[in-house]
Formats: sequence, C-alpha cells, structure tokens
Amino acid sequence: MPPVAAPVVAERVVSSPFPASPTAPIPVPVASASVAAAAPARPASTPAAATTGNPPVQAATAPAAEARVLNVNELPEDVRRSLPTLAITGVMYSENASHRMLIVGGQVFHEGEEPAPGLKLELIRPKSAVFLYRGQRFSQSF
Repeated sequence: MPPVAAPVVAERVVSSPFPASPTAPIPVPVASASVAAAAPARPASTPAAATTGNPPVQAATAPAAEARVLNVNELPEDVRRSLPTLAITGVMYSENASHRMLIVGGQVFHEGEEPAPGLKLELIRPKSAVFLYRGQRFSQSF
C-alpha cells in the first residue's frame, strides 16, 4: 500500500476589529477629515498598531480632550453671571454617543444641541456634562 500524505490545511487569517488583548486600545472611527487634521498623529510604530495589525486611528474627541475643562465655579465672574440657569432633571448615559441624552427644564437634549441660546451641550458624561458658552468650556455635575 502506498504511503498516504497528511491532509494539507490552509491557514485562514481573519481581520478582526477587536484588539488582540484587553489592554490594547479599541480603534475609534474618525468623524471627519477636519477633526483628524486637528488631532496630533500617532506614530505608526506604536505598540498598539504593531500588535493588532490595525492602522492607528484617532479618536473623534481628541481636540476636545486636549483643552482643560473648567468646573462651572472656575468660570470668570462675568461669564458665570450671564450663564443661563440649568435645571438638569435627568440624564441617560451610554457608551454609544447617539444614545446619550440630558434632560434640562423638562426637555431632552443630545450632544451638539443648545439647551439655551448660546449654550452648547458638547459632551454627556456619566456624572457631568460639558458645555461651551462664550468660548469657555466648562462642566456641570449632576
């Protein structure tokens, strides 16, 4: 009887959007080209890019994270006096930004909307919200 060759098994490489280890950063898609241009580029030789095989991706909130967010009490006196009164009565936080909502004065607002004229809701966090008013970024706890 002639010798039988072992079957050949082809190795299949699957690209996964999930990191190889729990400590590797999870890639986040970039919202627009202007955000990517404003954010500092991460070198391609970083350990995360080398271990996951994925190209480095910038977070959409990178420019917002760079600027220090003041507490509402740290705002200049004139800005604090002209700030509209915020009656925050509820919040829904989610890892998915499109599901986050803040209830101010009985109305539901999402990130990017204005609860009051000139007051923009930039970010909803689990225990605070970040607003932009007259060029000042500040957080309000709830």
